[in-house]
Amino acid sequence: YNTSLTLRNTVFRDITNVPKGSGYNDYANLIPTGKAVYVQGGAVDIKGGVISSDPPVVFDNCHTGVHTMYASANIRETTMAGVTNGILSNGGAVADIEWNNITASDRGISTAFLSGIGANLTVKNNTVTMKGNANGIGIGAGGSDLFPQNEGIVQDNSVTVEEGATGIG
Repeated sequence: YNTSLTLRNTVFRDITNVPKGSGYNDYANLIPTGKAVYVQGGAVDIKGGVISSDPPVVFDNCHTGVHTMYASANIRETTMAGVTNGILSNGGAVADIEWNNITASDRGISTAFLSGIGANLTVKNNTVTMKGNANGIGIGAGGSDLFPQNEGIVQDNSVTVEEGATGIG
């Protein structure tokens, strides 16, 4: 919370949601669960090994790989397999999401910015495979009809959808 995080050479495995009624609810309601990396405020810089010689950053069988709230996000060169949500970036001023390889069911990459605040969004060169949810979205970028967001670029991504999911929404 309200700090900067730099992450390299890390493997996250089997980080799942805490179900209601598990006896862990009191603690689970205080912090987000099932998220390998959660950053609120501040900034996150994650990079590793997809195209460079950096050590890998891997998210394997996690509910959500990276979730940022009101934080700047630089997320590059990660591998995410068997995740429900890959990268969720909400409300930050900057989101640079490039060269990630994601296999997800609900959302591969999802970004949204605060209305009225200019944002710098880059979603480039990612490979997203969606399977396991007919309502899944490979890449979701922007706001809503009432509060549209158009400050950024989505380019050169490869999105493969199975079971009727949406490629880019």
